[in-house]
This record gives sequence, C-alpha cells and structure tokens, in this order.
Amino acid sequence: MAAAREKQLSQAEAAKAQLMDWAASAGIPLVHIECLFPFAKTDFGLSVWLFLDSDASVERLQADGTIDRLRQEFLSRLSASGYPPDWLPDITFGVDSHENVVRDHEGSYLYRLR
Repeated sequence: MAAAREKQLSQAEAAKAQLMDWAASAGIPLVHIECLFPFAKTDFGLSVWLFLDSDASVERLQADGTIDRLRQEFLSRLSASGYPPDWLPDITFGVDSHENVVRDHEGSYLYRLR
C-alpha cells in the first residue's frame, strides 16, 4: 500500500508541475496548486485545489470554461503518467484565488484548506 501511495504522490506532483507550465504558456493566471490526500491508507481519493491570481479571474474563468479545461488538463496528465483509471473518478477539484488566501487566511494555503 505504501508503494501505491508514493506513486500516487509522485504522479500528482508531476501533474501539478506540468499544469503550472501549461497554464503559464496559455496565459492562464494559475498561481498555486495544492493536492490533498486522505489519511486512510486504502483510500486513494485526491482533492486538487487550483488557485488563480484574483477573485475576478476565478469568476471570469469559471464563466468561460477555462476552469473546466484546467481540470481536464490535470486529469489528462495524470492519466498519461499511468495513474490508475479507476482512481480518476475519485478526484475532486476546488477553485479559489490567491487574493482570497491573502485577504482572509493570512496568506496561508494551509489555513485556507483547513
């Protein structure tokens, strides 16, 4: 089980880096990604939080479908890395802004995600 979790962590980290690069090249103001894993050793769910630069960007990019593109790009990168297909449906996404983290959570993503 530990080897499977380590592989999951590695694949998620690689997908994060790839998505950050892709977003930068596409002009999408994605500034941070957090991946949260359950504590249960047998639960391979994953919660992915995408942080854009501002509240206005979150609103605009949700409306124009860019947030959905970010989600699909992340899933695509995980899949290409050999991430188990039966784990993909258990991935959830959240979206927020760095602006909100600074304004309401003392600049801490940890505080925001608690």
